Amino acid sequence: FSGNLHRRAADWYASHDYIDDALYHYQAAGEIAAALDLVERIVPALENEERWDRLRVILQRLPADRVQQRPALLLAAAWISLFLIDEATLGPLLERARALLWGDVVSYDDARLAELRGEWHTLRSASYFKEPAESCLVHIREALAMVPASHHWVRAYAFSTWVYAAKTAE
Repeated sequence: FSGNLHRRAADWYASHDYIDDALYHYQAAGEIAAALDLVERIVPALENEERWDRLRVILQRLPADRVQQRPALLLAAAWISLFLIDEATLGPLLERARALLWGDVVSYDDARLAELRGEWHTLRSASYFKEPAESCLVHIREALAMVPASHHWVRAYAFSTWVYAAKTAE
């Protein structure tokens, strides 16, 4: 297979939701950016469907140094760390994502940037058991103002965290 054939195969597989095959062919073609773009596009659906193991496996197939340049992928990895109760990994993932999301290096449109910032606030609010509840409630309010209804899993998590943080604040 030449690089061009791998690219064409990857595009076809991606358009038919054969993600593993698409990733294989993008990587074989040397089209790492296309593989990363594909994964970024499917992350919200995997999160909404709570397919955390699937997301973990997909992220592991990507070059770690390139994931570190993509806030959406860092946030996806952060969710996995949160559920695995891997605080040693969660903190650095959130800090790296924050630096990118509020820096000048990301190239998302305004709506996508707001959504990712809201997702960051949602993940940050998960520390309600370590910080003053009011701090967590501030993050939750920011999250709910930014995350669209279509990303219902993140919004549901923010609402459930709000309940716990509000009870703690009483």
